[in-house]
Amino acid sequence: MAIAGRRRTDPQGFVYIVTNPAWPSHCKIGKALVMKDRIKVYQTGSPYRDYRVVAHAYFADRKQAEAELHQELKGHRIGKTEWFFIHPEDACAMLRRISRRKRKHERKRSRRVVKRPEEQVRHRRTPGC
Repeated sequence: MAIAGRRRTDPQGFVYIVTNPAWPSHCKIGKALVMKDRIKVYQTGSPYRDYRVVAHAYFADRKQAEAELHQELKGHRIGKTEWFFIHPEDACAMLRRISRRKRKHERKRSRRVVKRPEEQVRHRRTPGC
């Protein structure tokens, strides 16, 4: 299914933290292709429409980033769900830390220059030359 030109199988997307005032010390951590659509799904399950996205970050590989955050919070996990017993500010700090680490890693990868032998370099011809 295409969502804004993307498919659910695309790796890029968001990792988010959702809270509800009914459970102030609980956070739901998940991943989404489109944030706006994700929060709509939660709101349909609440008559008060009181779920709030307290933080989200974009990742080149949202599944991997979500798994890292779940791993860091494994001692706080409630059963086998995506809900964690942790203060939202602490969960947000961990999400920011993972986001920074990933961005730093991606910048390092993009700085690498692969030099090719001269005979393999194709020169573009400019019009009029």
